[in-house]
Amino acid sequence: MLNCFCRLHRVDSGFSVFGKMLKLGLHPSIVTFSTLINGLCIVGEVAQAVRLFDDMVREGYKPNLIAYNTIVNGLCKISSTNGAIGFAKG
Repeated sequence: MLNCFCRLHRVDSGFSVFGKMLKLGLHPSIVTFSTLINGLCIVGEVAQAVRLFDDMVREGYKPNLIAYNTIVNGLCKISSTNGAIGFAKG
């Protein structure tokens, strides 16, 4: 469901579902976070995607290659190649 909302550029609806999941006591997976990060990048909210990535790491989730690549691609799409390089370096 999250992926469908994000692909339709309805990231706000995706976050609504995410919030409901949390209220129900469900724990998001790295796939859940990666889907929301991708959705944010699709709609041009790359800074918010980076914040979500950072929050995910702070919460103890280990990012996968998809999450990293999504952020790097998002930064490149907004012409922030220096940001992408810095992010990739860690």
